[in-house]
Amino acid sequence: LEHDRAVLAFQNKAQVAFSLISRSIREPLNGLTRVDDFFLLMGQVSRDQFKVFTKSLLEAHGGLQAISWNVRIPAQGKDEFERRMRDAKAPGFRIMERSSDGKLVPASPRADHIVVSYIEPLAANLAALGFDVGSNAARRAALDVARDSGNPITTERISLVQETRRQYGVLVFLPHYGTETRPETVEARRAALVGYVTGVFRLGNIIEAAISGITIEDIDIVVLDMSAPEETRLLYPKLTANEHRARIQRLEASTADMAVRTWEASLPVPGREWR
Repeated sequence: LEHDRAVLAFQNKAQVAFSLISRSIREPLNGLTRVDDFFLLMGQVSRDQFKVFTKSLLEAHGGLQAISWNVRIPAQGKDEFERRMRDAKAPGFRIMERSSDGKLVPASPRADHIVVSYIEPLAANLAALGFDVGSNAARRAALDVARDSGNPITTERISLVQETRRQYGVLVFLPHYGTETRPETVEARRAALVGYVTGVFRLGNIIEAAISGITIEDIDIVVLDMSAPEETRLLYPKLTANEHRARIQRLEASTADMAVRTWEASLPVPGREWR
């Protein structure tokens, strides 16, 4: 009987933690949709308008490191776009990419550029302004899937440049077509794409803020990206491969009834399977 009570208590705690973490992911994703709707309503959005509109979203969701507007610029419009941005309070603006040694350099010629045009909070993310997100092959693949499907897409885990603690991040790309309804065909979506509303998520902040108000010291929470290769599946906590193996061994040794004391469910992440 005591064993049954312990199992039930564990399951109840796990379900509560799962519900809180799910909500902490879902709500900022809804915030990206609000930004998309704002662009549709306004047609043209200034840097100051973007800053004002995103301020409350960033304040409400501590796991959101940044929200950006990444506009699609065809190759033939690159020079004109850079001139317009320099005239609009962005002196020295250029479209940039990272070289093989990690340095920011002018973007190479390509069919189009997906450029970080606005980003908030700006001060903490100034280095990202002008970055061609499509210059990275893995991110370009995610951008193309989002563009063709019309749905938001989450990237694999990344280590954020501005990160000061041990945690992974992800990007969520939400395609914006400038139309009230999503174009019906892939060809129409490719032609209508204006850019992407993008969220930069800190996973540790999101999860720890979600469970901060409950007592679960006796529960270990692990989040895995089942869509990723096995060696990069671990999203939370951020551990080395050796640390992760040692942690699993400790958990397995802590109870002879792991099958009963393990509880898992899918988290609401667009385009990937998180558990």
